[in-house]
Amino acid sequence: MNVDTLMASMPGLSKSKASDYLGPMEQAMVEFDITSEMRSRMWLAQAGHESGSLVYFEEIASGAAYEGRKDLGNIYPGDGTKYKGRGPIQITGRYNYTEAQKAMGIPLVDQPQLAADPFGASFRISAWWWYANGLNKISDTGDVVAATKKINGGTNGLSDRQKRYDLAKAQGAKVIVQAMPTTPAWTDDDDMVIKEPDGKVYQLIYGGSGSYWRGLPANAVAKIPASAVIADDGSLLALWRGP
Repeated sequence: MNVDTLMASMPGLSKSKASDYLGPMEQAMVEFDITSEMRSRMWLAQAGHESGSLVYFEEIASGAAYEGRKDLGNIYPGDGTKYKGRGPIQITGRYNYTEAQKAMGIPLVDQPQLAADPFGASFRISAWWWYANGLNKISDTGDVVAATKKINGGTNGLSDRQKRYDLAKAQGAKVIVQAMPTTPAWTDDDDMVIKEPDGKVYQLIYGGSGSYWRGLPANAVAKIPASAVIADDGSLLALWRGP
């Protein structure tokens, strides 16, 4: 995918915003396996509708309508407004924020605004929700109605979602994310390199869901030879790369 493809799939998105958001969006898509043409197409359509072409990363409404919605996990006073829709997929409700926090290690329960930062974790949180709720499998069928019901609980905005899907479909394979490294790419960043007295060189690579410096997708981490890994706490890998 490139900036022009993203703009063509999301009417009204400015070139500057498309340039800003393309990188973090694609990284999140790769991390959660939204990498085929069908999955990318559905993501663009649904995220495009929910966010108004990546204009709104926080629901315009106050969220008061969600107050007391136990189906969303809103069991405490103020939960409705605190946990209103955020991110390109607009995750909503205490339950979803709590589950995202458990899965990703991001303090969303106390800091729900983190879900609305497109240069922070916003795309990753929405892509996690997408993956966790089976949207990849639904996307493989091309069923816009089923995807809409899973995201929205009904068919609100179905016409617009279908139009966006068709726009993305017209782009063909261009919507597929650009190739991401499937093996670690070494860096010259001295802060991340450990040089031992015996001449061996090690490098720290973030490879888990808590990654902010370098997000290696799960399939890439799985391909790292066991002999190269000297430490792994679930989010930080120490890898051998020398001498």
